[in-house]
Amino acid sequence: MDYSYWNYFLSLEKDLQNIGRYVEFSEANYSTYSVEILKLFLASSSEFEVVMKEIGKKYNYREITEPKNDRFINIEVLKRLIDNAVELQSIKNLEVCLKLSDIHFNPIIELWNKDASWWKDYNSAKHNRSFSYSKGNLINVLKSLGSLFLANLFLYEKESEINNVSLEDNLSCVIANLTDTSILELKDKKYYNLARNTSFFS
Repeated sequence: MDYSYWNYFLSLEKDLQNIGRYVEFSEANYSTYSVEILKLFLASSSEFEVVMKEIGKKYNYREITEPKNDRFINIEVLKRLIDNAVELQSIKNLEVCLKLSDIHFNPIIELWNKDASWWKDYNSAKHNRSFSYSKGNLINVLKSLGSLFLANLFLYEKESEINNVSLEDNLSCVIANLTDTSILELKDKKYYNLARNTSFFS
């Protein structure tokens, strides 16, 4: 089992935790931006794309797996992957929250909003930074890192290859076997029902 994607996510989450020492995670600070927040926003958004491509490979999604398509993979391809893979349908409905906080959001479904989304802001910050520097703000980094968190869960859910079980039990198994997060978690606690000593990977 390759945990490099999860370990990288945890490293980025640790960076978010460090930012929290200076910027309170609250709605009042959603528009707060800085170079450190921008760096994390760009890194987590880019990694989201990387992990989603890995998910596409695991599902043998032709728009991703064919070598000639590699340079043409963009967010539209990844959205089609989510729309076309039955196993990924629920990723659009999952909410992420901050531990010990009332902050929660549904970051994946936002990708289908063409007028306003954290992904649109990511592209603005990446390609036109002088005019979009403020897009590297707290709410965008929370949503991009939250999306990366969800993508990783589904990457390892596919890795688990558990058949004929509910999404709740499957994701519970995945969560139980991954190193615990420090800030982000699923809002619905039913996914945390299994004990931490659960083990299904071999």
